[in-house]
Amino acid sequence: MAAPLAHFDEDWQDFNEFKPSSDICSFKSMEDLVHDFDEKLTVCFRNYNTTTENIAPIKPITEDNYLKDDEVWNALTDNYGNVMPVDWKTSHTRSLHLPSLNLTEHELDNQSLDLSDDEELREQMDMHSIIVSCINDEPLFTAEQVIEEIEEMMQESPDPEDDESPSQSDLSMLSQDLNALKRSGSNTSYEDREYHRMSVSELTETLEEVEAAIRRYSEELIQALALRDELDYEKEVKNSFISLLIEVQNRQKEHRELLRKKKKIRHTTTMGPNGQRTASTHIPGTYLTTVIPYEKKAGPPSVEDLQILTKILHAMRDDSEKVPALLTDYILKVLCPT
Repeated sequence: MAAPLAHFDEDWQDFNEFKPSSDICSFKSMEDLVHDFDEKLTVCFRNYNTTTENIAPIKPITEDNYLKDDEVWNALTDNYGNVMPVDWKTSHTRSLHLPSLNLTEHELDNQSLDLSDDEELREQMDMHSIIVSCINDEPLFTAEQVIEEIEEMMQESPDPEDDESPSQSDLSMLSQDLNALKRSGSNTSYEDREYHRMSVSELTETLEEVEAAIRRYSEELIQALALRDELDYEKEVKNSFISLLIEVQNRQKEHRELLRKKKKIRHTTTMGPNGQRTASTHIPGTYLTTVIPYEKKAGPPSVEDLQILTKILHAMRDDSEKVPALLTDYILKVLCPT
């Protein structure tokens, strides 16, 4: 007779949770899974612009609401009105403070007050009298006196930079301007009387004409100042070019005299350590005797051409190796522009 099979249900009760359940085997359909996933996405990425006051109203946290439940703040504010302020004059600290200062009260002597200093200070600080005195002290000059003073200053302080004397046309124009200024100064009083007789509309038209003339003369003055700056710059470039040209010519002359004294012709090669002849990199005076090609034009050379020539002369004076490169740029940009 076979032995009965043993049952381990009582011994394996702790492992009952690991038994396969029927729920796990019941799979959901693909459509249900997609629907559940869509709902989860909708919950996660909801629209933040929707109003949520009806779901969970938000109460802003203010300072009053925050301090309402604070015990320390309540203790301070509850006892604030019950404490009387301390009277400093009647306090014990004040009674000890005054003797330590050793203050003594003195009666004022009205007879010792000197009010003369106050009056003098008031006169010194009177701005109206100061301005009026300054105006009265300065004499009023007429137009003729100003013109005479300008002529004296021009005669006493000649300009050393101007090598050439002014032409007769310049002097005649200057005399005409001075005469016109004299006539305008003499007619000032007459014009003042005429202005007093004009109406408001006539004065407005005159003011517009004066403003238009001021704008026109201002534009002419700006153009004249710009032209003067250009001429000054051109003069500076020409002076630097001439000074460098003279300096290079003097150095070329010294170089020729030195060669004549030595009576030797400098070779362009030197002997190497093994007796071989190697090309020399640079011999003193090589670039000093460079010939600059120049094409004579109808007018004088421009400022740009003079600047390029000045750079070449500067390199020639220093006997620099930059001379060939500068000379090539000059030929390509000035003599044979593309």
